[in-house]
Amino acid sequence: MKSMNSPLNILIIEDNQADFRLITRCLQQHGLLGRCHCVVNLEELNAALEDASWDLVLTDYNVPKLNFQDTLRLIQEQMPDRPVILISGSLGEERAVELLKLGVWDFVLKDSLTRLAPAIERSLRDAGVRRGRQAAEASLRDSEERYRSLVETSYDWLWEVDAEGRYTYASPRVYDLLGYAPDAVLGKTPFDFMPAAEAQRVAAGFREIASKRESFSGLENINQHKDGREVVLESSGAPVLGPDGEFRGYRGMDRDITERKRLEAQLRQAQKLEAIGQLAGGVAHDFNNILAAFMMHLGLLQMNPGLDGETHLVLKDLDLAARRAASLTRQLLMFSRRSVLALKPLDLNEIVVNLLKMLTRLIGEHLDLRFDGRSGLPPVEADAGMLEQVLMNLVVNARDAMPKGGRITISTALVEPGVKRAGQVANHDSGQFLCLAVSDTGCGMDSATLKRIFEPFFTTKEVGQGTGLGLATVHGIVAQHKGWVEVDSEIDVGTTFRIFLPALSQPLVEAVEPAAAKPLAHGKETILLVEDEVAVRRLIGKMLRKLGYLVHEAGSGQEAMSVWQVHGGQVDLLLTDMVMPEGMTGMELTAHLQALKPGLKAVVSSGYSAEMVQAGVPNQAGVVYLPKPYETAVLAQVVRDCLDKPGSCGAPANATRGTSEES
Repeated sequence: MKSMNSPLNILIIEDNQADFRLITRCLQQHGLLGRCHCVVNLEELNAALEDASWDLVLTDYNVPKLNFQDTLRLIQEQMPDRPVILISGSLGEERAVELLKLGVWDFVLKDSLTRLAPAIERSLRDAGVRRGRQAAEASLRDSEERYRSLVETSYDWLWEVDAEGRYTYASPRVYDLLGYAPDAVLGKTPFDFMPAAEAQRVAAGFREIASKRESFSGLENINQHKDGREVVLESSGAPVLGPDGEFRGYRGMDRDITERKRLEAQLRQAQKLEAIGQLAGGVAHDFNNILAAFMMHLGLLQMNPGLDGETHLVLKDLDLAARRAASLTRQLLMFSRRSVLALKPLDLNEIVVNLLKMLTRLIGEHLDLRFDGRSGLPPVEADAGMLEQVLMNLVVNARDAMPKGGRITISTALVEPGVKRAGQVANHDSGQFLCLAVSDTGCGMDSATLKRIFEPFFTTKEVGQGTGLGLATVHGIVAQHKGWVEVDSEIDVGTTFRIFLPALSQPLVEAVEPAAAKPLAHGKETILLVEDEVAVRRLIGKMLRKLGYLVHEAGSGQEAMSVWQVHGGQVDLLLTDMVMPEGMTGMELTAHLQALKPGLKAVVSSGYSAEMVQAGVPNQAGVVYLPKPYETAVLAQVVRDCLDKPGSCGAPANATRGTSEES
């Protein structure tokens, strides 16, 4: 719209041509007339209003073919921001006021056209002011709408509290976070939605912040959802000050970090377990070397035919103690996920059924043991011995939770946990899992205990009644099988452990009956023995010589290469430790000697099976893995079977040549 400084486009509604000429002459005298158009009926008016370039409208009150009020309404609809000035021959003051109320901007009498130019100037100025105000209001509406949309769709909960800490505003997000409608929150404080101890802690911190009128961020606080569950929020806020700097409260937002805190706790637990696992594995490694020497001595002593009865009983007791110690190291290795798995397809129901009789004796007659196995389950790829260990540990824990009697229920089922839970398992495509559940009706556990049950050496039993390795071992074994454990427990109601293992898509093949155990075997072949522990090497060499073998000893890979230069042509089997000094591992030595003598049999041993996993021993053709510690009979059988096997070595029952997994 133009100003008074430039010619105007003016629409004139006037049926009297003489009056029309008077009006245009007046406009020309003041330099206002640019383009002028006169209409006298509705048809001409409608045609003229299609042109949106008019700056204002001058209209007579009495135009025979037009009704003034209808004309005014039509102009206001088509050009709402254009001034309409009434020019009339005679108009009473009362009528003029009515027309101004209807939307006429100004009026001028025809016998006083000197007022026309000032009236136009004033109307154009008012139109500019009105247009600016309308633009500002429209901008404000857009801004408010944008703000409201941002607030209502924000992932965070936006809020405002007064100087007393009471909510004066709460965005709709509060319903998603805490289950309360925004109106239900108003007038309450943030501490009304926190557990008592948490409210006391957070309130003390907030009072200190508010006393300094400081902004804050990252203030974590535990809130209670309307349904009772805990929600962890992270709060940020800034003080609201009045015109004179007076404190009026705070304005800020809360973000739900419950899932983040859960994942952080999981990560810390995993890091803790990994660190303790490394320690446990290292202890097991050194302890196994000690046990190896101990068990070798026992084996040699027990081979003496002249033992008296008392000595025989003492050696038997020592043998049992050594086996218990070896079992403890195996648990440490299983917990730390550093044991090599002998995996094969298994029927989970069969594993449970085979253990039921022993488990019944284990738990005692005061408990009711039930098995609810779902038929038609697909197999799992697992280590049978380790699954038995898992089941025994869970059943023993259930027994200990019910000293006055109760019921233990073992069940199996096929489940499809869905994307979120199946995502815990890598490299598994079928989406189906077998669930092995052990439930009891015992004392249950509180939330604090549940958070720690998989920690090694953590136990709720009295001193001397538990090692604290049972559930840690379960966790390690299940994780090594690419599965996971879930626990539900309620005080005085009971506990349920659920083990999830990936299901195989292929059906189970009928197992071949195992061959009967062979007697202690002798031989006359030549063996190259490589072991850096002097005491262990001497004992193994002594035992092998008693069995009839010719043995050449070496304390390292480099020393073994020197022995090979002299006796390599006669060596039938290499028996080597995995980790040795001077930079050559047992696997590197094996590969080098087999390259010099294709078909050379090899047995690689270690007390720390992670070494074997990293070197790929269980998958190496022509190599048998023998875990320490081992008994005389086991070593004799492994050596004999390896020598007797045509081509590459086989995998005797007491050794391992299966698939291995390590986290």
